[in-house]
Amino acid sequence: MFRIACIFTLLTCISLPVVAADTHPYESPNIFGQAIWIGEGEERFPAIYAEAAVPEAKGIIIMLHAEGEHPQWPMVIQLLREQLTDHGWNTLALQLPTPIASDRTLDRKAYTEMVGKKIQMAVNHVMPKNPPVMVLLGHGLGANAVIKRATEHLDNNLMAVIGVSINADAHQTEALNTLSHISQLNLPILDVYAERDRLEVRQSTKQRKRAALKAGNKNYRQLKIPGAEHHFYNHTAMLGSRVKSWLDATYRKTVQDKGDKTEAFMKSNMETSIDKKRIKEAQMLPATDVPAVANTETSMPTENMLSEIPAADKIDPDPTTETKPVAPNPTGPEGLF
Repeated sequence: MFRIACIFTLLTCISLPVVAADTHPYESPNIFGQAIWIGEGEERFPAIYAEAAVPEAKGIIIMLHAEGEHPQWPMVIQLLREQLTDHGWNTLALQLPTPIASDRTLDRKAYTEMVGKKIQMAVNHVMPKNPPVMVLLGHGLGANAVIKRATEHLDNNLMAVIGVSINADAHQTEALNTLSHISQLNLPILDVYAERDRLEVRQSTKQRKRAALKAGNKNYRQLKIPGAEHHFYNHTAMLGSRVKSWLDATYRKTVQDKGDKTEAFMKSNMETSIDKKRIKEAQMLPATDVPAVANTETSMPTENMLSEIPAADKIDPDPTTETKPVAPNPTGPEGLF
């Protein structure tokens, strides 16, 4: 019965091109979240938006399903949408184009470029209304697409990337350069895969890890879900738990780093203010407090000349009037990123 329901949902998704223009494919009380349209005209596509079940959301997670699937795919995307909203995140799951060709003949480069345009449209649609923290999450080919997006440095508020079952075998790497993309990233990456995942996913685990090491990425984490297969059937609870735990730790570290930057900024400003005050006090000292110089054009006074000055007239430097170089104002981006 469960398989029949999945097949029916998939057929509904595949038939999207023949759905009436004003009919949203996910407009149903049984759908978790709000059915929305993104874009205009021929470029418009459906998505599902769900708000966090807390007063203040941590941020927004834009989610991409695997090729041939949809935002309501029950084993991965739908599960993560529901669990992550309960955990304080707004989520936006996009309906990606349905590949006409089989996996073997699919033009993956053209597909990911098309997906990249949809990601940009989604970012423009949701970010003005969401907290300035964004996470990209993808499954299968969707994971390749979010990694590629991260290397383009278009999102200053991008906190992390989560790839579920990243395919980085030699055949697709030639077209997508996923390993090269991973080697360019220093932001947090969660690389999670199933013990019995597809062959190309399992065979490239060491290559993906080496690519992260090449980048010097200390925030890269690779996790294997024991006993699971590509769709994590009967292992969805563990998948959700691992993703939530990693997100929690990453978010806490991000907030802590923000606090450290703010403290350093305030401390630097305080030191600068103190230095400016000392300079001002030194400039306001009476002229009689400063020893007069008889002739500025003469050579420096000799030791004998100094010895002729009465001891009472010798002026010791007052440490309170000494000035220090003004500390430069802190530079660099403020805020989280």
